[in-house]
Amino acid sequence: MAHKVTVYSAVWCPWCNKTKEWLNAHKVKFVNKDVDKDSKATEEMVKKSGQTGIPVTEIDGEIIIGYDVTRLSKALGIKE
Repeated sequence: MAHKVTVYSAVWCPWCNKTKEWLNAHKVKFVNKDVDKDSKATEEMVKKSGQTGIPVTEIDGEIIIGYDVTRLSKALGIKE
């Protein structure tokens, strides 16, 4: 089953980059929304997560704050 995955991030954020690298390593397709360049993405992220810290990853409607491999794995059904 394909998951709907969105990562709210910024290019300067090391934890954002780690999250995207982890998703790529597990061949998970995702939409990246750069909150530095896209104010609508920032508003969307804050509305969904209630915070301004990044990264925020949305997987099938579930919000995951930060680089949390345990929650990412669980939400995607990946065994680490």
